[in-house]
Amino acid sequence: MKTTIFTIVCTLVALLTSSTITNAGGIFEAGGSGVQMPTMPAFTSAGGLGAGDCGSRAGSGCGFYFGTEYLLWQTTGMKLPPLVTSNPLGTPLAEAGVIGIPSTQLLLGNETIFDEARSGIRFNSGFKLSDRVWVEGDYFALADEEASYHYDAGGSAILGRPFINLSPASGPIRYDTQLFDYPPANVDGSLSIAAFSQFSGFGTRLRFDVLCNACGGCASGCDGGCDGGCDAACAPSPAVCSTFSMTLGYAHLNLDEGLGIYEVLVNPSDRFDVYDSFETDSQFDGIELGAMYGCCYKTVSFNSFGRIGLGVNQNNVRIDGRTFTDGVLETAPGGVLAQTSNIGSQDENVAAMMAQFGFNVGFRLSNHIEANVGYSGLYWSNVARAGEQIDLRLHDGLFPAPTAPAGTIGAQPTYRTSDFFAHGLNVGVAFVY
Repeated sequence: MKTTIFTIVCTLVALLTSSTITNAGGIFEAGGSGVQMPTMPAFTSAGGLGAGDCGSRAGSGCGFYFGTEYLLWQTTGMKLPPLVTSNPLGTPLAEAGVIGIPSTQLLLGNETIFDEARSGIRFNSGFKLSDRVWVEGDYFALADEEASYHYDAGGSAILGRPFINLSPASGPIRYDTQLFDYPPANVDGSLSIAAFSQFSGFGTRLRFDVLCNACGGCASGCDGGCDGGCDAACAPSPAVCSTFSMTLGYAHLNLDEGLGIYEVLVNPSDRFDVYDSFETDSQFDGIELGAMYGCCYKTVSFNSFGRIGLGVNQNNVRIDGRTFTDGVLETAPGGVLAQTSNIGSQDENVAAMMAQFGFNVGFRLSNHIEANVGYSGLYWSNVARAGEQIDLRLHDGLFPAPTAPAGTIGAQPTYRTSDFFAHGLNVGVAFVY
């Protein structure tokens, strides 16, 4: 089925290109007299050189390429739990900020961030070792994402941080809130939240040209290119060049994220500066196996690739909390969401899988330059995200100025993973020598 689809695509490329040349008319008309339209070997940069390259590189002496692309990719967003709530003045203290109360408005949380398209760059290069073997490599990085939020009602509303209270004064475990702005009790405060996300990766591989239907049609199968170049002993040239290749190599991915929360709480007797920090770093290292198929006709080429990698994720989760009372550091560390019961660093090595794919159309501009446009992306399993490490099950006796006895169980260390996707458009240019 896939071969049929690729054959149709290549045939359409051939028909469109043939029609364009014929409609040009005059001395550039195919089969006409006079000066004929020159044809050039085609290649594609994304995922490696494409169809017809195995012949043209050998025939023309070309054995190196370098490409750069602009990426516009969308990624799987980072999930945030409920973080900030608001109520109008006059709300009873027992109901203020509590999720589920009709007057409570959720200002931030139960949503994802960093799920919009962002720019990036990718570099590709390759060097020919023999007629059918290439060494290739690539590197990509997306622009760093940042988000920030600030909440300060200035006495016009009630603001709080929702949580699940493990030790309510009465009744079972339930939703509660830590109020940082409550005018009726002369509690004035603010909350600032900042988050970031950084994503990049690289890989290197060997490419083996398994099947090559070069336009030169030489007996060796890969001596000619889209520009012909064979001697009289060779068979007639086919209309469309095509190449099928296999790849084997190494892949590395890295996702680094963080979420920081800074609260200022001022009551008639004290000022509290409270910090909560959640950071994650996921790194994938593995072996990948892939395949490529490409075809070209004159100056237009089509290229596709797919690779699957198996390896190990090194996931690191870091949780930290600090409270300053009137400018003095508490002897016991801890904040609101980062309590003494879950502060620390946790490292896990887990099996993971990644997959990459891409489709590109290339347009040859000169003997050494090609422009290309396409769609590409990747999938990555068992990735740690900063927002998913927050545990809302808290003990209110461990809040700033803790009153709970030593050993009290509050928020627990978390280690949650999820799947990560990144995909979108790519536009670039490649140089071959």
